Amino acid sequence: KCESLEEFLSQLENMVLSEELNISKCRKLKKLLKEFRSLIYLKKVIV
Repeated sequence: KCESLEEFLSQLENMVLSEELNISKCRKLKKLLKEFRSLIYLKKVIV
Protein backbone atom coordinates (compact mmCIF):
# COMPACT_ATOMS: atom_id res chain seq x y z
CA LYS A 1 0.00 0.00 0.00
CA CYS A 2 1.12 3.53 -0.61
CA GLU A 3 -1.43 5.57 1.28
CA SER A 4 1.20 7.95 2.66
CA LEU A 5 3.29 8.24 -0.53
CA GLU A 6 3.55 11.87 -1.62
CA GLU A 7 5.91 11.54 -4.56
CA PHE A 8 7.72 8.90 -6.55
CA LEU A 9 11.44 8.64 -6.19
CA SER A 10 13.70 9.08 -9.16
CA GLN A 11 14.42 5.33 -9.35
CA LEU A 12 11.67 4.89 -11.90
CA GLU A 13 14.24 3.71 -14.41
CA ASN A 14 14.34 0.48 -12.37
CA MET A 15 10.71 -0.08 -13.37
CA VAL A 16 11.27 0.34 -17.09
CA LEU A 17 9.80 -3.10 -17.95
CA SER A 18 6.62 -2.58 -15.93
CA GLU A 19 3.41 -2.97 -17.89
CA GLU A 20 0.95 -1.91 -15.21
CA LEU A 21 1.01 0.66 -12.43
CA ASN A 22 -1.64 0.90 -9.75
CA ILE A 23 -1.60 4.14 -7.76
CA SER A 24 -5.25 4.05 -6.73
CA LYS A 25 -4.39 3.85 -3.01
CA CYS A 26 -1.86 6.70 -3.20
CA ARG A 27 -4.22 9.38 -2.01
CA LYS A 28 -1.47 11.80 -0.96
CA LEU A 29 0.40 11.60 -4.24
CA LYS A 30 0.82 15.14 -5.49
CA LYS A 31 2.57 14.81 -8.82
CA LEU A 32 4.14 12.43 -11.28
CA LEU A 33 7.72 12.89 -12.33
CA LYS A 34 9.05 13.42 -15.85
CA GLU A 35 10.86 10.11 -15.43
CA PHE A 36 7.57 8.36 -16.17
CA ARG A 37 8.55 8.78 -19.81
CA SER A 38 11.10 6.00 -19.25
CA LEU A 39 8.29 3.49 -18.63
CA ILE A 40 8.00 2.65 -22.30
CA TYR A 41 6.24 -0.69 -21.75
CA LEU A 42 3.60 0.75 -19.46
CA LYS A 43 0.18 -0.19 -20.85
CA LYS A 44 -2.14 0.43 -17.95
CA VAL A 45 -2.26 2.99 -15.13
CA ILE A 46 -4.91 2.65 -12.43
CA VAL A 47 -5.52 5.93 -10.64
